[in-house]
Amino acid sequence: MRLVEVQDLSICFGGLWAVRDLALTLDEREILGVIGPNGAGKTTFFNLISGFLKPTRGRLLFRDQDITGLEPYRIAKLGIVRTFQSTKVFPNLTVLQGVRAGCHQRVHSSWKDIIFRSRAFREEDRRIAAEALALLEFTGLAARRDALAKDLSYGEQRLLEVAVALGAQPKVLLLDEPAAGMNPDETNRMVDLVTRIRAQGIAVMLVEHNMYMVMGISDRVVCLNYGQKIAEGTPQEIRCHRDVVDAYLGQGAACA
Repeated sequence: MRLVEVQDLSICFGGLWAVRDLALTLDEREILGVIGPNGAGKTTFFNLISGFLKPTRGRLLFRDQDITGLEPYRIAKLGIVRTFQSTKVFPNLTVLQGVRAGCHQRVHSSWKDIIFRSRAFREEDRRIAAEALALLEFTGLAARRDALAKDLSYGEQRLLEVAVALGAQPKVLLLDEPAAGMNPDETNRMVDLVTRIRAQGIAVMLVEHNMYMVMGISDRVVCLNYGQKIAEGTPQEIRCHRDVVDAYLGQGAACA
């Protein structure tokens, strides 16, 4: 089933087209890799999908619903949740508190329930705490539950950011360079996590420069250059695509 459909999406900044006439789709349980050189428009594209930028033209559909121009919180509530290129965690909260904060969209208690700690609030609070602990187990951070986020290693902070995003129970997870700056062991840990996220029924759209990660886990790959899609296909097809080799991968990656 198709989850996301991008139709001729474009955005212009002062006469410069950062993304132009982009069309692609994302299906349920699919991992879609988005690659391209710096300045190709990848993060801008993510900002458009997640509502942080409004397109100049084109449409975004989620489960056939037009979400073009919706505010970020409304898009997240529908089920499209993202991480960011630069790590964004709550530095002075514990790891567990940070993940609980990621569950806030699913809190239904009224302010009166919260102030007077009603039975409904206490039950919901226990449920959220249990779900947050389960997410820490899932992401491999359970042993660090009481540590402050700022005291985690860089790789652990990246995992925490994903755990916080999963707290919103996304149907589509947008990962913006999740392996950036990671060593090989940390990258393998992230690869394993993304694979298990897909196994949970969550579709993933992945912007990443680490070709080991992209080519290893993506079902399809889209390559952007100067804001436009220049190729789309399986990892093997993209690895051998002449335009992708010339624009991004380089001759050393060309197929024999």
